[in-house]
Amino acid sequence: MIILIPAYEPRARLVELVSALRQAAPETPVVVVDDGSGPQFANVFREAQQAGAQVLSSGRENRGKGYTLREGYAYIRQNYPEQVVVSADCDGQHLVADILRIGTACEEADKQSLNADTAPILVLGGRQFKGNVPFRSRFGNTMSRCLFRVITGAKVFDTQTGLRAVNGAGLDWLLTVAGNRFDYEFRALIEARSAGVTLLELPIDTVYIEQNDSSHFRPVVDSLRVYRPLLEFMAASLFGYLVDVTVFFALWWLIPALPLLAVVVVARVVSIIANFGANLYAFRGRHPVVKTSLVRYLGLALVLLVLNYLTLATLVKVGVWVVAAKLITEIALWFFSYAVQYRWVFRQTSFPQLRVDRGRKDAEKEMLLPI
Repeated sequence: MIILIPAYEPRARLVELVSALRQAAPETPVVVVDDGSGPQFANVFREAQQAGAQVLSSGRENRGKGYTLREGYAYIRQNYPEQVVVSADCDGQHLVADILRIGTACEEADKQSLNADTAPILVLGGRQFKGNVPFRSRFGNTMSRCLFRVITGAKVFDTQTGLRAVNGAGLDWLLTVAGNRFDYEFRALIEARSAGVTLLELPIDTVYIEQNDSSHFRPVVDSLRVYRPLLEFMAASLFGYLVDVTVFFALWWLIPALPLLAVVVVARVVSIIANFGANLYAFRGRHPVVKTSLVRYLGLALVLLVLNYLTLATLVKVGVWVVAAKLITEIALWFFSYAVQYRWVFRQTSFPQLRVDRGRKDAEKEMLLPI
């Protein structure tokens, strides 16, 4: 097991964490990567090195947490091949016991894997958000958890956790994930299941020191970075629906004699073409098989066409204004369509099951079975 700690402008808590880790597990190497903190923080890194850490630098300028993690992963893969890597934050939010427990769980899961050399495993340390938790942390995690559930269908309690353990095969995969800042970890989680990664989650204690004032997370800018993959996917779907709505009302008002069924069909066919092209771009990072995805998409489009017409016709028949009826229909079908596209249409490989273990006492025993 190797402990990896990305650090940007760290305080003395970094030194305390390194010392505690070395004391609790002296045989476990600790690698700290300085993300361009500057000369004024040189003493902190020097003390961390004296405490037993290997200190690396990602360069003179701040590159971002994602870039720093990849630098650390690359160093560890070269110098400690086939080792489980546990990444933890430098601000003392993760207890030493939890850091080591997550790493041990990943090691056990890796040993029990039938294809340990090629089966990526990612273990998450899920904070429970109990007690005095800063509002921005509680709200941000709730938002990302809900969006993650809508997109992937997976129940991950803490999608923003910085405490993660990955085996050797998973390390190779993480080095291919895009994103240089806080979006990197969330993007990895979004792409994990389609990449064949086994996801596991264990509960950890929630620790916030001084209301998390040492965090460098910028609520607006970094939130947009984190949610960019989701926003990009949603924008592609929204584009298709805008095309559908535009064509629908253009035909409805310009050719009033055209039957409702014909209007719906023509609008849907045009939007299918536009939406599929947009979604190919949105899902480009997952490298979907175009021919397979097209067949699946056409099947979904046929189902949506029927549902669209039946819902719209029913609403209009009971007296709902056609504009309102169209909006209600599209909103109702949007979530269904998007979820199916992510989980099935643009899927290249079969997804492994996701297990989230919440029982702390039996967590290690239950989650170590290969999934």
